[in-house]
Amino acid sequence: MDTLAIIARNEAMRQSRKIIKKILIYRLFYWIASSNYDVILLAMVENWSTKATPRRNDTNINLQATKKKSNE
Repeated sequence: MDTLAIIARNEAMRQSRKIIKKILIYRLFYWIASSNYDVILLAMVENWSTKATPRRNDTNINLQATKKKSNE
């Protein structure tokens, strides 16, 4: 094989990989959009963002206040 044939073959392989990748990405997005997974993921993210996680100092203050109340 001469050099031009090798270059042409490599370019054709690169183009076909690019097309296959594009098709797979579109299929993935179509699958997500056509299912309820996007709704479930949004609900999970919303739940995580609204969940109040106490900081360590707040927890220590609450524990100390509880101990004081129980001693009184």
